[in-house]
Amino acid sequence: MGDWIVIVLVFAYIGITVYGVNLRGELKKTEYWEKLPSGTPMFGYCLPVLLFILLNIERIGFVRVVLCILLVLGFIWCVSEENNTLKTKPLEGYSSVLPDDMRKKVVLFYALTPLLTILVLFLIGIILDTIFGISDYMKRQEKNKK
Repeated sequence: MGDWIVIVLVFAYIGITVYGVNLRGELKKTEYWEKLPSGTPMFGYCLPVLLFILLNIERIGFVRVVLCILLVLGFIWCVSEENNTLKTKPLEGYSSVLPDDMRKKVVLFYALTPLLTILVLFLIGIILDTIFGISDYMKRQEKNKK
């Protein structure tokens, strides 16, 4: 049963991440992309790395869990505030606020940025693991020849 849960979660993660990548590509094609605030997505991109670092500091014990929860809640608050700001204030250089469908896409993209970071780190890990595996294989082949 546990295997099926993991399989479903992995496929859900892949689906959400692919949707996030497509959403980013769609937003980059719009005229608004350059004018969008970049603070919240940067926080989202850094969030998984910060959580990983915090969770690996063993000296601070339970405090690290509290700090991680506060970081995640802070990110959720930032996305919520960004949503409220985009509802009420026009972007720089525009006289009206973003259209409602565009605002929803922007906020959804901001919310998905941590998942996109995890995907990139996962792909980097696979590539590095493959490189090191090939390197070890080549070293073993050289030792076997001698």
